[in-house]
Amino acid sequence: MKARYVTALCSLALCLGLLLASCAPGNVAGPKQSAVSSAASAAPASLSLPPLSPLPPLSSSSPSASGTSPSASAKPSSTPKPSNAPVEAVWTMFVDQTIPKTADGMKINYRVMLVAQKSGGKDVNGTYKGAAYVGINFDASQMNNAAMSILGGFNVNASTYALTFDVVGYDQETYSAYGLKDGEPPLAPLVTYQSMALLTPQMQGTGSLGVNVTGAQGEHANTDQSAAGSTAIPMRITIDSGKVSVSVPSFQLTDSFKGTVTGTPVGGGSPDNTIAQASEQIKAVMDQAAKAAATAPGGTPDLGSMLGQFIPKP
Repeated sequence: MKARYVTALCSLALCLGLLLASCAPGNVAGPKQSAVSSAASAAPASLSLPPLSPLPPLSSSSPSASGTSPSASAKPSSTPKPSNAPVEAVWTMFVDQTIPKTADGMKINYRVMLVAQKSGGKDVNGTYKGAAYVGINFDASQMNNAAMSILGGFNVNASTYALTFDVVGYDQETYSAYGLKDGEPPLAPLVTYQSMALLTPQMQGTGSLGVNVTGAQGEHANTDQSAAGSTAIPMRITIDSGKVSVSVPSFQLTDSFKGTVTGTPVGGGSPDNTIAQASEQIKAVMDQAAKAAATAPGGTPDLGSMLGQFIPKP
């Protein structure tokens, strides 16, 4: 009698459990929940239920709480699609590199710094304004040997803060012939470029040539010269895919000075102060060079004449 009473209560509890399970939210579509219901009925009554797992995201076919499909109520995205169309930009060209050249076992360092900007335009072509610096340095101590000690060297520093030039489409013949000495055959580059600029800025500067030689027996000789003035220095610029190369034909280098040109959309980002920073750097170098040249006790030849001792004039 007691066993039948317990069995009846268990059957009643099981029926109530199935009824509650079928009426729970999310289980309205009863046939889809049959597997869950069967599993529940198979579980022993003495086991506690595990914690609820997070709800899976609603599928496009599942009804929302309001009875409407999420796909039907979704709003179109307002995020604009990316565009590759050219935009008006501020174009900044920057080059600063030192190239060593070895001749007769002696190393001479050549440095070019150029910074310029163009306001507006959708490509790199157009008129740029900025500043440029050219420096040449030779350390005579490289010539030291057992027979003599040599100190000093040669320095030339020239700059301009009124640089203006036009970037145009690349023309191989015009580019190759620019800035060469009379009778010197042009050497065409092996590759073509997107754009170019040909310029001959008038650059102000100073130069100093001071060498002191002491022999093993105490012999001594020296020379000291300084120069100040201006000279024209031809330059050739090529541009391709944002990469800039500056060539100074009179340096007679096989390498060019590398840099970049970048465009910042007009009205986007903070103001670019590249020109101001580079101009200050050039000024600091020029001030130091002027002080060195002023202390040289020799004469003051024209800067171009002094440059001619190391750089053949075009």
